[in-house]
Amino acid sequence: MYNIYIPSYNRPDNVKTFDYLGTGKIVVPESQKKDYQKKYGEHVLSIDDSLDGNIVKKRNAIINLIKKKEKTKCAWIIDDDLVYIKRKKENKKLKGDVALELMEKTSILFNDMKVGLAGFDYTEDNLKNKDFCPISLNKPFYQIILINTSDNIIYDKKLKVAEDLDIWLQKIIHYRRTLKLNQYCATFYGDEGGEHSVIGWTNDDRIEASKIINKKYGYKVMEYKKRWNIKIPIKGV
Repeated sequence: MYNIYIPSYNRPDNVKTFDYLGTGKIVVPESQKKDYQKKYGEHVLSIDDSLDGNIVKKRNAIINLIKKKEKTKCAWIIDDDLVYIKRKKENKKLKGDVALELMEKTSILFNDMKVGLAGFDYTEDNLKNKDFCPISLNKPFYQIILINTSDNIIYDKKLKVAEDLDIWLQKIIHYRRTLKLNQYCATFYGDEGGEHSVIGWTNDDRIEASKIINKKYGYKVMEYKKRWNIKIPIKGV
């Protein structure tokens, strides 16, 4: 089973992901380490405050930690507000130990398929991903990922939001596929952000991110038509 890294900020007594799974390295800025250790003790791993402050810097710092600490150079990165993982067909929420077993099985698939990124669905809607399509190789996923860091792919420092979409794009271009398990969804406590969230982004930030990503890939990857649509920028995937 690959290790679990949980980026967290200003939630010293409420890391839902750790409370659910019962394991993981909670990555926090050095200035918040003591507050987190009051509840989570040795499971707290600190980084310099200069490496924190926005999600891209923090995720890149975690990538460096994985490369230094993990022999396989692979690990899970999970947002700190994971409430549960659910088996969609039976509408069954997995207990923490069962979720860990699922993650271990996913890591075996990940290793056998030699992909650079794996994860679960992000919606509980069972109509979109029926049982006859249990796995997707070309669909994005967010907030909970199993990542291979040995390829030296990092998060784009120019992005304030949509950094998770960009890392998925980089991985799918590099490996020609990613691994998404459609029969399971990961549900998180918070919404997807907003100006009043910890991340603090606005819709203007998302529009700016779409301009950066579309220019980067020379293609309309992100396009708004009543809702945001995502297109893969390479043929044959």
